[in-house]
Amino acid sequence: MGIFSLSHAPLYSKGGGKNGKHNNIDEHVNIGGISYLGTQVYEHLNGCQFRAITEVTASLQTKQFRFLPPFTFLYQLSATPKLTITGLELVAVDLALFQELSKTIGAFDKAVKKSTARKGRQKRGARRIRPKTFEVKNIISGHTYSCPQ
Repeated sequence: MGIFSLSHAPLYSKGGGKNGKHNNIDEHVNIGGISYLGTQVYEHLNGCQFRAITEVTASLQTKQFRFLPPFTFLYQLSATPKLTITGLELVAVDLALFQELSKTIGAFDKAVKKSTARKGRQKRGARRIRPKTFEVKNIISGHTYSCPQ
């Protein structure tokens, strides 16, 4: 399906109580308090260019939107992208980070699947095996993060 960059749209947060409704909010101080992030999907074309009409929706000539859960929020762009007729263009710093993260997209997919998988009951006498980890380095801040594979 390709690699995508996302533009910001509305935030949704669940109200109080057991059966609280998800409501549109303007901002939130804690990322864990956000239920979903509404985003427009852009498909990487080449270089710093991303197109608004993705390959999946090209036959209909429509844009694509998604609601993302909070564990998939990865990075906020350092500058507003330049909007073009067909999509958008990233600044050099954000493009470098996108290219670096694109190299490890498979590892991110595995980490997200493992973090969201339901944990089954462990059988009696079974040993728990510690998962292997991989490291991701933020090229802007220089911080290194360890993530389970």
